[in-house]
Formats: sequence, C-alpha cells, structure tokens
Amino acid sequence: MSLSLIPPHLRMPAENRGTLQGLPSEMIQKIACFLPTDRDVGNLMKTCKRFTEVLTPPSSGIWRSMFLSEYDPYPPDKTSIEIKWEYQFRRIIFRKPITFENGEESFKYFGEGDVKRGRTSLNVEVLTKLLEDSEFFHRPIVGYNTAVPAKPTLRLERPFRALREDYDIAIAYGISSEGRLSLFNGGHIDLEQLLHVRNFWKRHLTSSEEYSFRPSYKTAAQPKAWDVAFGERLEFATSWTGYYSCIHPYTGIENLLERQTCADFGTHMERIPHVFFKIDSDPILPAMRQLLEHAFPSAPSAFDREWFSATWWAEEEEDYLYSILGYCESLPGTHGGSPGWRRACFMQYEWCTIGYEIFEDLADFYLLDPDQWKNYFEWVTGYEAVMLPGGQIMIGRWYNMQSDPVWEGGPLIFWRAP
Repeated sequence: MSLSLIPPHLRMPAENRGTLQGLPSEMIQKIACFLPTDRDVGNLMKTCKRFTEVLTPPSSGIWRSMFLSEYDPYPPDKTSIEIKWEYQFRRIIFRKPITFENGEESFKYFGEGDVKRGRTSLNVEVLTKLLEDSEFFHRPIVGYNTAVPAKPTLRLERPFRALREDYDIAIAYGISSEGRLSLFNGGHIDLEQLLHVRNFWKRHLTSSEEYSFRPSYKTAAQPKAWDVAFGERLEFATSWTGYYSCIHPYTGIENLLERQTCADFGTHMERIPHVFFKIDSDPILPAMRQLLEHAFPSAPSAFDREWFSATWWAEEEEDYLYSILGYCESLPGTHGGSPGWRRACFMQYEWCTIGYEIFEDLADFYLLDPDQWKNYFEWVTGYEAVMLPGGQIMIGRWYNMQSDPVWEGGPLIFWRAP
C-alpha cells in the first residue's frame, strides 16, 4: 500500500516504521494484554508517547480484555469509560488489606449467589484471595500467644480456622435449663443453633489445638463438594460416614467449656467414634415406625418422606453391626435464602431378648404404656439432623431415648460416603 493512501493521522513517523511503535494500534493493545501484571502495563504506557496514546484511552481494547481476565463479565450496557474506571477501582481496592470490626461478618457471604447458581465465579476467586491474605482468620486462640497461619476460604471444602468463641458449647450439645433443644421450630430450621453445631465440628475436625477428632478426620474419606443445584431434589444417599460427640461424666456447663468431648480419650472412649451406616432392605415393622414418629413428629408441611433401614458399624469394629430405622423428608420453601433443605430422623437400637417378637406382634405402638416400650430394648439412640442443600452433609444432634437427663446426647455430623 502506498503511503499516500494512508490517512495522515494514521501515518507513523519514519523513525518508527519497522519498530514496535510502528505496529497498528490493535496489535499493540493485543500484545499489552499478555503482560502479567498491571505494573508491566503501566510501564509500557510510560515508555513513549505512542504507547500512551494507544493504551490509555477508554476506547482501548486492553481495558475490556484485562477486566474479563480477572472478573466476571460486565453488564452489556457498560460503556468503555465505565469499564476502565471499574477495573482501575477494583484493582486499587483489592490491593488494600481488609479489616473486620465486631459484627461485620456479612462480607464473608458475598459469594452466596454464585454458590446457588452452581457456577465458577472469577469475582469469588478474587475476593477469596483477598480474604486469604487477611489477618482476620489468623487470630491466635485465646490463651495462646502464637497464631498458626491457615488459608481461609469461602469454599467449605478448604478449611479456615474456627475458634471456641465461635460457638456456644451448650447450644452445640442441645442443653438448656428448659430441656433438650430442638433444631426445628415447627417447619422451620433454627439456623442459629445449626451454626453453633457446625462451628463445633469445624473446630474439632480441623483445628490442631483440639486433639480430639482431627487425627481421625485427616485419614477419613473427605466430604464431596457440591455437584448439583441446591433446589434439585435428591434421593437419600445409600452410604454415610461421620462422627458423634458425647461427654462423660457431665458435671455442668462450666466444665463443658473446658473439656468439650470424650474424644480426647479422657474417659470411656478407646478410639474415636468414626462410624458408618449403609442403607439395606430389611423390613420395617409398623410399630417401629410409630415409635420413631412418636419421638420425632413430622415437620408441618414436610413432603417426600422416605423411610429407610440401615446397618451401622464403627471403624475397626466391623464385626459389631447395629440396626437403624429412619426417615428423611423435604422441607418446603427456603431457609437462609436457599432451597433444598431436608430433615433426617433415625434411631439406632439393639433389641432385648423378647423385644423383636413383642413389636412384631404389636398392632399399634400406642397400645403400650408411655414408657413401656423402653423395656424391649437394650438401648435406643435417636438422631435428628438437618441435611444441607446439595444432599452431601447432615448436621444435628443425638440423644439417649431411654434416658431422662437432658445432657445424655451431643452433636453429630455425617456426610455422604464415596
């Protein structure tokens, strides 16, 4: 092409021809997009007048390209100048360390919408990295003078530190002056109580300061990540694994604040109660269904109830198998802004000598005196849990159904076995 055919405003000075400055603007912008850091881009802009004129204006394609490489796509109505300003604003803000004042925890939940949609978000990745660099999650444990840095995250499969101050141990165990606490109030989940139970397990499963469940959990099959939309209805998984916690002897809340579980091998436990249960096809006696419904009445408006029987065993005790009977039901609406919650209630039991025959012939459980049924079991343990959206994890509490003391129980956690 003859130089005379090129518009004057696009002509390069003779000294620039055949050099990088002499390349078309679009090509220079494309090259700049491959630079690894903003500092490199800025240095290139300062190299000469030509690069400043090509790269600095909002109309330069470099701003859109850099924005999309770091963050989620911008709305289609964004102008070029708005995209440039927003990119520069975000890069400035995200270089600054963040601090959290008391009660300012909403920032931790910024990715909830992305989790519900079940997609990967570049915005979440950027903010996660920002949180990882924050000292907020590296606080020392009360009573200790050192902090062991740990990577925090908004993804639950990647742990961050949990403190004893993050939960009320009495709520985690379901103990109150008015009797045993329930995670369900009518058809609604008590999410505040559930958070206390969750934080108890977060602390004892992942914290090196608690020599209780962590050594066992490190060698256990880990919970799976979410792989379905929260609103999708799922079948009750056929295999589960997890832990329960107890405390013996119980001498009051004040002592429970210090020693929080028997899993520290301080009393009766010879090994960590890492347990498994697997759904089987054993028949369910009608009177046994009535017993479980008596202990755990169905939540109002619950639907899609599934009954199941299962076999329970503990790690390294596969020769000792126990029976489980239970049901799982779906809860309507949303809780905490998310749909797809379920409730699981079941009991683990061992018959006494004549127990099975009595219940097999029993036409109606309610023909028995209120406490008469207890005589037909060596022991019975009840479990009530919330199955989190996604169907992979259930968190709740257990209690001794034959015992009157409200403390005879504790928190539990199970997750879908691989």
